[in-house]
Amino acid sequence: MNRQRTIALGVGLLAALFVLALLLLPGRPRPPALKHLVVITVDGIRGDRAADPEIRTPALDRLAAEGFLFDHLITASSSTGPSHATILTSQWPNQHGLPHDEWTLADSQLTLSELMYDKGFVTAGFPGSKALTREAGFAQGFQYWDQKFKDGASRRDAWDTTDAAIAWLKTLSTGDHAPPVFLFVNLTDAAIPLNPDNNHLWAYGSVRIDAAQYDFSRRGIRGKVGRNSHVDMLRQLHAAGEPTEVHDIAMHDLYKAAVSSSDHQVGRLLETLERLDLLDQSAIFVVSTHGMVFEDRPGEVAWSTGTSVLDDEMRVAMWARLPGGEGGGTVVDDMLATIDLAPTWLELFQEKPHNRFYGYGFASGFWGGIWPGRAATFVEASLPHRPPMIEHPWVNRGLPKAVRTTKAKFVVKPQKGERAQYDLAADPTERTQMDVDHRLAGAVAQWVEDAAPAASAPLE
Repeated sequence: MNRQRTIALGVGLLAALFVLALLLLPGRPRPPALKHLVVITVDGIRGDRAADPEIRTPALDRLAAEGFLFDHLITASSSTGPSHATILTSQWPNQHGLPHDEWTLADSQLTLSELMYDKGFVTAGFPGSKALTREAGFAQGFQYWDQKFKDGASRRDAWDTTDAAIAWLKTLSTGDHAPPVFLFVNLTDAAIPLNPDNNHLWAYGSVRIDAAQYDFSRRGIRGKVGRNSHVDMLRQLHAAGEPTEVHDIAMHDLYKAAVSSSDHQVGRLLETLERLDLLDQSAIFVVSTHGMVFEDRPGEVAWSTGTSVLDDEMRVAMWARLPGGEGGGTVVDDMLATIDLAPTWLELFQEKPHNRFYGYGFASGFWGGIWPGRAATFVEASLPHRPPMIEHPWVNRGLPKAVRTTKAKFVVKPQKGERAQYDLAADPTERTQMDVDHRLAGAVAQWVEDAAPAASAPLE
């Protein structure tokens, strides 16, 4: 038997016994019967910025006040496509086979959307990134799929994505007359390159952004602040060793604006659900799929994503609301993983996770108040796009990868021949190396050797 599956079965038995114990403990009452599942993914929000008082996020704050904030959720990949594939298939990247954004998810993969459709849900998806298109394999199981992108664009504005989702919601019957719905929406404003809408762009530090634009012009670097080129201009300055404080501050202003911009679209969706009497029949989850590296990381590309396994990219956040605001104001700091989300959502709807799912559901925490957090989880970079150093079925074999526990992280970078370990309790920013725990090193090595990716191919 595959060693990874053997481990999974053992941990699965322990998880089942743990859930049974939870059900025997006093806790919160179970939430009212759920009818709809709403999943909104937001690319780019770091876990350490989930409750940043300097970023205005009224919609996410409402979800946290009326539900749950998870600020130690660990994503499996630092790119949009692979991270979404893990969420929807409950498999590691080296199982579902999607190495990065320019590849396709195999038709043979079983997705959450397919299971929800089979269970009688009306399924609708609204991707904001071209990494999640029908051609990339992400429309599997969705009856309605909206992917209207402008010519040449790699993503669409969150306003347009949300408009399309709201228009579809309005075609449904309201309240108790609506059929059970699984709604998926992907928002990209907070991902690199940052793309806040104009209203939120100028709500943050317009004077500082103007000052950065003036300095760019003075240096002969052209571009429009607040859109894709601003990140490129800053990278030029970093590459030349000439960044100044005003540019870094301007970038942080842009990041805050982009997060606020995404939050605004979440708010529009919540208001629509409320107006249609669907809000208190729904389990609503807003999930960040990956973070990003800021300018404060020597040796890393400033304002980038995909190339590292730092918590800057891999520790994300999730907001959840159940009908009636059950458990409102709960902050969950237990380490959980995005591979566990699909099983959890199935559990919430009284369904057993599929045996092709490798994650473990944690729905018991919503009514028991005790979260079966993960002892360890794996993470992997997805860039740069290079073939493996040796012949191997997994394209990303040579890229940085790590095993993360609640207290430590072991990192290996095969292409550079480097490895390191960090004490996350004493050194949460991963700047000081410690002695390597060979058990963790062995776990990563075994994870790599057990790679059995589904058949996949580059996106044409």
